[in-house]
Amino acid sequence: MKFIRRLIIQFCVSLVAAGAAFSQTLPEFNMRAPIELKGGGPYYQLALPLDIYFASHFTDLHDLRVFNAQGEVVPFSVIHGQSRSEQSVEKIDLKWFPLYSRTETTAERMPEIHVTRNAAGTVVSVMEGQKESEKGGKLRGYLFDTSQYKNAFQTLSLNWDASISGFQQLSVEVSDDLKQWRTWQGAAQLARLEYNGQRIERKDIELTGERANYLRLQWREPDQAPALRSAILTTSASIYQSAPFVWSTPFAPSRSDNSEYEYQLARSVPVERIRITVPQINVLAPVEIWGKSEANSPWHRLTQTVVYRLQVDGKEWPQQDIWLSGQPVRYLKLKADARGGGLGQGAPMLSIGLTSKQLLFLARGQAPFVLATGHDLAKGADLSVTTLVPGYGTSNALPVSTAGLGVLSAQSIDGKAAVATKKTVFDEINWKTVILWAILLTGVMAMAIMAVRLLKKTQ
Repeated sequence: MKFIRRLIIQFCVSLVAAGAAFSQTLPEFNMRAPIELKGGGPYYQLALPLDIYFASHFTDLHDLRVFNAQGEVVPFSVIHGQSRSEQSVEKIDLKWFPLYSRTETTAERMPEIHVTRNAAGTVVSVMEGQKESEKGGKLRGYLFDTSQYKNAFQTLSLNWDASISGFQQLSVEVSDDLKQWRTWQGAAQLARLEYNGQRIERKDIELTGERANYLRLQWREPDQAPALRSAILTTSASIYQSAPFVWSTPFAPSRSDNSEYEYQLARSVPVERIRITVPQINVLAPVEIWGKSEANSPWHRLTQTVVYRLQVDGKEWPQQDIWLSGQPVRYLKLKADARGGGLGQGAPMLSIGLTSKQLLFLARGQAPFVLATGHDLAKGADLSVTTLVPGYGTSNALPVSTAGLGVLSAQSIDGKAAVATKKTVFDEINWKTVILWAILLTGVMAMAIMAVRLLKKTQ
């Protein structure tokens, strides 16, 4: 009997919660902000400010909604900011130094070269012996000074005398000091072939993705290297970009005592980063960061680090950003080591940072559109971005326009606004909500009747 009663109670509670979740209308949300559309749509994207995190009743923002002018919820998606790595590619027009030799050479025996550098260390001339080119020496290869380029070498593109066709075979060697050489490619193959107006060219040499101070090319066949017209070096570098952050304005501690400072947020939020602004210059102190989500909960240490603000030659060197794990907290405490004077005079200001999130929605229905949040019984309603926008992230995706968000404000229901709200409720009845509640109540009554009959039979 107790089990049956418990089952009935749980069923009734779930029905009521489901009814509340599916009957949400705009007046049920505590906070709202107008959305200003820019562009032709039909999709619009905007950045969520930090006020949304404080207004939401859930740390994952699952009570977020977008309403149109008819009071309907429109499809939307919340996009979380992510760190990414971008490839930076640069093409460099290299200058070269010809290498001559009067004698036959092999891969193991390259002509001895004499290098002249300027004050910056850049090669300005290269000679083999006593100007062998003036004594009928053969052009055997080229030397490139690449010491000023620090990114990885990807390809070397060569263009030579147009009158020379056929295959060109050469070796690619590198060095950092012009003394010790190592081979990157022992037999790189280039070609320029023409026949009946058709042309086949192979001018690119794939490199290893490393870098070196000097490149040396040595031709194998034929003995005389062709005269170069250009040499383009392609370099690349990976540029890491962390996820963008949204920051609060700095605020003062709510309590301070003996190198301890306590800060209180408007609501518990998943803080990922904090920034300590020290009022004095030339301050350095080890600090501990403590946090808790409820006023009566015990403090627990989040991290420890060193905070400083130094001035060297008129330039400041601050260390004030502290990374946290993203655990939801509402109360923060800063403990500074007082042995070196702590953080000096004045109270340090604190700012919190969270990973920025973007809201993407489909402008269905009539404008104006409103962003709403602040609902205790709301269920998550956002879609995945690939479901909302077919082909998202590809060239076939539909265009996305930008939108702006107005001031977030609490719902006003006093004075004339209350009269208008009352008129709207009675004049425009939400029949879907009425029908849904009727079905839910009918189900509860049916379950109650079945339970009574079952109890009579068991007795």
